[in-house]
Amino acid sequence: MKPASVAASPAQEDIRLISSPATSRIEFFPHMLALICVLTLAPAAVAGTVTITSPTNGATVASPVHVHATYSGSASYMKLWLDHKASTVQSNTNVFDQQISLSSGAHVITVQALDSSNGLIYADTVNITVGSSGATVTVSPGSATLNTGSTLQFTATDSAGLTVTWSATGGTITSNGLYTAGTTAGTFKVTATDSNNNLGTASVTIQNSTRGSTARRARCS
Repeated sequence: MKPASVAASPAQEDIRLISSPATSRIEFFPHMLALICVLTLAPAAVAGTVTITSPTNGATVASPVHVHATYSGSASYMKLWLDHKASTVQSNTNVFDQQISLSSGAHVITVQALDSSNGLIYADTVNITVGSSGATVTVSPGSATLNTGSTLQFTATDSAGLTVTWSATGGTITSNGLYTAGTTAGTFKVTATDSNNNLGTASVTIQNSTRGSTARRARCS
C-alpha cells in the first residue's frame, strides 16, 4: 500500500520558499541594490584648504606680525593658534587677517577653519622667527630728482628673498617699479613692501620742467 501523501502546511511552504536557492537570490539582490544606492547617493566630504599667505614659512619678520590666511570653502569660523595655544577667532569668514605682537625668537603660527558644510576642521601652519628688525628692503636709487611727467625705474632688494609690491606718492608706479612723476612739484616717496610687511623707501623730488620757457627765451634773444 502506498503511503498517503501529506500536504505541506502553509508555514512549511513558506519555509521551503524562503530557504530555496532561487528565492534566496531574489531576496538577496534587493538588499544589495539598496546598499549600492546608499553608497552611491551619500556625498563624500570634500577636503578644504587653509593657506597662510603671510608670514611665509621660515621667514624672519619684525613684530607686529601680519597674519593673513584664506580658506577654500565656506567657514563657520577661522581660529588663530600661537605656539600651540588658542588665540583669536574670527566668525563667518573664510579670510583671517590680523596684526599680532610677538616676542623675539622662534614661533609657530597655525590657522584653523571649521568647514560650515561638513563640520570638519582644516589647518595650515608656518614656523617663523621674530627679530628686532626683520628682513631689510633696499630701494635703489635711494633718492632722485625728476621733472613733472618724467619716468624713472626703481629696483628693490629684499634680504629674505621675498617679492615686493610698490606704492608711491606724487605720481604713479607700476608693479615692476617704473615711476612716473605727477604734475605737482614737491618731495614725495616711493615704497617697496614685502609679504611680511618689511619695507624700504626712496625719496623723489619733482620739479616743474623749464624746457619750454628756456626755448622761448632763446627765440627772443
